[in-house]
Amino acid sequence: MPAMALGTTTIENIVAHDAAALEKDLAGIKPDAQVSLPGVPQIVTRLQQMLSDPNVGIPQVVPVINYEPVLVGRVLQMANSAALNPTRKKVTDLRTAVTRVGFDLLRSAALAYAMRQLSQAHQVKDIRPHMEALWERSAWTAAVSFVIARKFTRVNRDLAFLGGLMHGVGKLFILTRATHFPFVLRDRTKYGRDPAQVACAVRQEHSRGLARQ
Repeated sequence: MPAMALGTTTIENIVAHDAAALEKDLAGIKPDAQVSLPGVPQIVTRLQQMLSDPNVGIPQVVPVINYEPVLVGRVLQMANSAALNPTRKKVTDLRTAVTRVGFDLLRSAALAYAMRQLSQAHQVKDIRPHMEALWERSAWTAAVSFVIARKFTRVNRDLAFLGGLMHGVGKLFILTRATHFPFVLRDRTKYGRDPAQVACAVRQEHSRGLARQ
């Protein structure tokens, strides 16, 4: 016997219910609570914490980076780039690479690596297209922020780059929470076109649901 198709009103009610549930879930998170994202390597989380500590130096940071070979390769690649290595003398040890790159760029590299790892994690397979779109937008924003800071302002260009990468972290968190409420993202007419629309759409849909009550 063929499955019975759900009516438009029924689907809208289900979407509204999931949207309201997601909003309640997000509202229940305390402002001072520690939040985590599925699929982000623990080493990256630890590294970000260390880089935020003014008492931590290169000797403490290098052993942590060594646990992530892909991140090690990325840091060495950055240290040997034309922008950071004008003499073209190849840097092969991580300590020298970290010294040359600096903590601001290292923080950006770790964040970029974490976002790429997160987008490939099994836990987020249902929102992978959204994650990829968010990653592309964040990378583009970071690059533009870097150029603008370098050419037109006195803002530290590395910090500008980091800010560009981080501007979508809130949306990233909402997307990962939305995996527990599948109908929020299943309705592509409202939620499937752009990850930046999710938070706004959740709020709007919840408001409509309240109005119908």
